[in-house]
Amino acid sequence: MASIRERIRADGTRSYAVLWRDPETKRQSSLTYDDENDARVAKHLLEVTGGHTDEAAQIADAVRHHGPSVVEVVSEHVDLLTAVGPDTRASYRTQLRRHIAPTLGSYPVAVITYRHVAGWVRSLSASGL
Repeated sequence: MASIRERIRADGTRSYAVLWRDPETKRQSSLTYDDENDARVAKHLLEVTGGHTDEAAQIADAVRHHGPSVVEVVSEHVDLLTAVGPDTRASYRTQLRRHIAPTLGSYPVAVITYRHVAGWVRSLSASGL
């Protein structure tokens, strides 16, 4: 969906342009970075958000502020549950490991949006769950 184009400036330094299509206007957009790693991160964020720059910026901001991840919060929730037995708790941990951790698990909780949850539910439904 997004791509990186390396450019050589007149002074010989390199820059990296991240190119993608805006999901609403379908027009090509770009951002330019001096650091290749910054460009790769921006490309990845734009891809996982479907080209929605507001969501990509929200994720980048949350990552910089190091909030707890979905896995951390759900794990703590399971640990703190009352009135459940060890088998139920083990089942919840298995579900976390199989169905949440691979998709939403590494995201900071602060950046999870309706779009993330709806996509996650859609993928679970498509897999027969």
